[in-house]
Amino acid sequence: MSGLLKQGGRQPLSLEYLGLSLKSGRSDALRRFQTGAPMTLLTMEESALALADRHIVEALQRIALQEKRVHDQQKYGRDSSQSEKLLCIMRDILCSFTEHRRQIEEELERERRLPKPLGP
Repeated sequence: MSGLLKQGGRQPLSLEYLGLSLKSGRSDALRRFQTGAPMTLLTMEESALALADRHIVEALQRIALQEKRVHDQQKYGRDSSQSEKLLCIMRDILCSFTEHRRQIEEELERERRLPKPLGP
């Protein structure tokens, strides 16, 4: 978590900064999840990864907006302390999202390495 907090809002957060590469092909897995279609464990993990990706993208967008609010408050001489505190909390949450995504990816890799069952 501290990696994002040390940044202090000086450098904009991005997927590249976080070391993430989101794959767009996951939307089909997420759609199956949302419609209640039958899914394998692998498909469920892929859906969870797609949802985690979406959460990260949305968090980055919200953080960018909050950074702008802080900047604008400082620019116009307003108190930005509460906005800065919220920004730190938002960054902590983003760290949790990225850790959760990493855990999902690890589980997906384990599932992909398992032998495929024989049969219909």
